[in-house]
Amino acid sequence: MKKILLLSTLVILCNVTLRAIIIESDTLTSVYDHVEKDTLVVFDVDDTIAYPAQELGSSKWIDEFMTNQFKAKGLRGKDAFDSALHLHTVMQMFVDLHVVDNSDKIIKHLQAQGVDVIAHTNRPIAMAKRTVTQLKNTGIDFSQHAIGKTDLFLPVVRLAQFTHGILFGSLNNKGDTLVCFLEKADLKPKKVIFLDDSLRNLKNVEKALANLDIAFVGIRFSGLDKHKQNFNEKQAETQTQNLLYKLGLAAS
Repeated sequence: MKKILLLSTLVILCNVTLRAIIIESDTLTSVYDHVEKDTLVVFDVDDTIAYPAQELGSSKWIDEFMTNQFKAKGLRGKDAFDSALHLHTVMQMFVDLHVVDNSDKIIKHLQAQGVDVIAHTNRPIAMAKRTVTQLKNTGIDFSQHAIGKTDLFLPVVRLAQFTHGILFGSLNNKGDTLVCFLEKADLKPKKVIFLDDSLRNLKNVEKALANLDIAFVGIRFSGLDKHKQNFNEKQAETQTQNLLYKLGLAAS
């Protein structure tokens, strides 16, 4: 009897453990290994399904290069980043994106199979319209599925928005934002597969889904790791100054 109870306990523990896993992969096709019925697939945008055609407007450009530029001008911490984010929002009007690892084809294939697919980015609401255009120019359109027809504002710490099949998280915790979206949209998937280049984001989603009856597979996409490591500051400086000059915001 004790052996049966022990075996039953082990089985239960294994099932609980397997309901939430995070793996690393350098290819987006890994998503196919985990899709099943009633699965919601969530793609991060920047450095996961798309990246800028130049250094200008990249994640490294805002997180490090421009933030440090504003710090050098006397701004500190959050003020420096907020200033960089404001400039980043403006610059995106002049930035084109390239697809990553055939992301456009993978997303279209999942949509054709009837899988619910959305994007979840930390970009602010102010960048929503431009982001939709940037992605459509690469052949990526998250509004094609029924779930993409929903339009919602989400009261997280900072106001977030779901529009055109994309969740604009406004730098909120991605786990909290996703759960808020699921509740507002009345969605109850059996599984969530989340692909993101940030392990921190995946852990936040895992934690947020832990109390819900939803299995979770996080895929830490590493396909652009080397590309990000090769960020060229000199090119970033030249590209930034050239655009500022064209906009009349810098001296010749």
